[in-house]
Amino acid sequence: MEWVRVTLNMSHNSSGPSLENTSGGAWEGVDLHDFYRERLTVTHLQNLVLVTLYVVTFLLATSANSMALLVFWRFQHMRCLSNSLLITLAVSDLLVSIVCMPMAIGFYTYKLWIFGEVMCKLANYLQGVAVAASVFTMTVMSLDRYMVICHPIAFRKHMYRRHVGWSILLVWVLALLLFVPVLVVRKTHGIILHAGTSRELSFVYCVEDWSSAAAREGFAFATFTLVFVLPGATMAAAYCRIGVRLCGGGTGLNRSEGQAGKQVRMV
Repeated sequence: MEWVRVTLNMSHNSSGPSLENTSGGAWEGVDLHDFYRERLTVTHLQNLVLVTLYVVTFLLATSANSMALLVFWRFQHMRCLSNSLLITLAVSDLLVSIVCMPMAIGFYTYKLWIFGEVMCKLANYLQGVAVAASVFTMTVMSLDRYMVICHPIAFRKHMYRRHVGWSILLVWVLALLLFVPVLVVRKTHGIILHAGTSRELSFVYCVEDWSSAAAREGFAFATFTLVFVLPGATMAAAYCRIGVRLCGGGTGLNRSEGQAGKQVRMV
C-alpha cells in the first residue's frame, strides 16, 4: 500500500480548508468540508435508489441462478449436451451477482475502500472475468443455435460433446487470461490527514496504477473490443441469420431437416 501525506491549506481566499499534497499529486486542492460530507454517499437520493435496485437484482439473480444449478445437479437427465452451455451461463451469471453487485453497492454507499489489498485486486479481477465469461458463453450459444437451425446436417456431423466441452473450457480460459493485467495494476493507495498529530486520519482507496496513459487506454480498447464489440457483432449476425432462415426460408429449412433425418436413420 502506498501512502500520501497531505497538509492543510488554510488560505482565507478559499471557502474552507483544503488538502494540499506534499508531492504535488492528484489530491491537491480537495476541499475538506466536501470530502467529509461526501464520504458516505448512500445518503444521496439517487444512490439510495440505485442501491435498492442493486439489492433487489442481487437477490433475484442469486436465487434464480442458484435454483437453476440445483435443478441441473439434482436431476441427472438435465445434464445433457444441450444444457451444458446453460449450466455455464448460470455459473457465470451467479459469479456476476456474487462479485459485481456487492462491489457496486459498496461503491454507491461509501467512497473509501475497506476490504484490503487482496480484495482490491481479486474483486475487480473477478468482476471482469465474470462479465467476460457470461458474454462469451452467450456468444457460443448463439453460434450453437445458428448451426442447429441453419446448418442442421453439418451440426449433426461435426458437433460432438467434446466440441461443446472445449468451447466451455475456451470461454473460461479466455476470460481468466484477459483480465490478468487488473491483478497487476489494481492497488490500494492511502492519504493521511494531520500526519504526526493526535488527530491523524488515514483513508484508503482502491485505484488502478498504470505505467502510462497509453497502456491504460490500450487495455480499455482491447477489453471493449474483445468483450463487447466482437461478441455483440457475432450474436447480432447469428440471430439475424436465424431470423431470416425461420421467417423466409421455411421450404429450405424443412428440406434440410428431412435430409438430416434420413441421414440419421441411415446411420
